[in-house]
Amino acid sequence: MDFAREIELLLWGIVIGYTFLFGIFALKRIKSAKLVGVAGITLIMMAIGQSIGIVANFWIYEPNLQFLVERISIIVDWIGFMVLIFNLERTIIKTHYAFTAVALTVIALYATGIDLRNPNIPLVFVVVIYALIISATLSLPLLYAYIGLRATGEIRKRSLITGFGIFVFFAGIALLRANVSILAPEAIVWYESTFHIPYSTLPPSMMIFGVLLIAYGLNLIRFYE
Repeated sequence: MDFAREIELLLWGIVIGYTFLFGIFALKRIKSAKLVGVAGITLIMMAIGQSIGIVANFWIYEPNLQFLVERISIIVDWIGFMVLIFNLERTIIKTHYAFTAVALTVIALYATGIDLRNPNIPLVFVVVIYALIISATLSLPLLYAYIGLRATGEIRKRSLITGFGIFVFFAGIALLRANVSILAPEAIVWYESTFHIPYSTLPPSMMIFGVLLIAYGLNLIRFYE
């Protein structure tokens, strides 16, 4: 394993470690702050999902098996997202579980094993599916943003920070799963020539920053004060 690969693996270890650790901290508060505790369940599920994904990306080389393990990783992530979305809709935002239904639809789509990279799939279908995935992905940070904008004081600040942290974390996941080398190879060239570090380190770095913001927003850590 070359040095760049070792750095990338180290970053993923930090992502998984922080996410799992903050998840445990949050889960311990489920009796006194139920939604924080539920967020802990989501963080733990995300840590498990990312752990499975790392196994697929670093140690599985058979394409079909890698595809299957990656799908399991994504489904575990989405189950974690859906748990928090469901509880937010049940307790705070009365949207008749519309966002939960979208998240559940995304889980079902991934469970079917459909590969959107297959050129035989109609473009319209691919666009609709990606639009559904994007809307479901944005639902969680938007729910927190909605809570923040309607609240005041400390709740407003922490809700907005949590929402932004989730957005950054999801953006890291999106960059990881997008075929950037095919869709925008010039972006990779620009990034590596500008910052002199491998592009593969960007997604986990964003996720580390995102999970730290989430932890701060949930009042699990303090950067200052």
